[in-house]
Amino acid sequence: MIIPSDDEPLLISGPSSFKAYLAEKFLKTNNIEIISLNSEITIHQLIGSNMPIIKEESKLFYLKAIYEILGVTNIESKLKNLKNYEKNITEIRKDIEKEKKNIEINPKWLEDVLNNLEEKLFKNEANNKLENNKLLIEFQPGILLSAVIKKKSLF
Repeated sequence: MIIPSDDEPLLISGPSSFKAYLAEKFLKTNNIEIISLNSEITIHQLIGSNMPIIKEESKLFYLKAIYEILGVTNIESKLKNLKNYEKNITEIRKDIEKEKKNIEINPKWLEDVLNNLEEKLFKNEANNKLENNKLLIEFQPGILLSAVIKKKSLF
């Protein structure tokens, strides 16, 4: 079996069998995400959808999305800085800038998404009229869009 490069998507179709097993055995790289599609997968799961988040969880949502775009591997340990956000805000800013230097952000729309997320993350709380118990609506990328953002191949 000839496997194309990691840059190209590969689709194996057919009746239920050993497709996922074959994918795991033949693909030995960490940059590929294997997804199994079935008749119960929705468009929202593939592309994404709006989701409500409470204001106090929004900082975590934005920082996690920024780190995913930047390809950070140890996201969970970096998110610990958010436990005391006000105290660690300078450290968080410096860390994001350091991570941005390690990656080329292409295409332009991805840079715009990153800038938008940073703006929301570091928005001045004094200017924010929302109360802590109010909901925000944010877009949560689905399987396909997440792979594009993370620059990962799907199989």
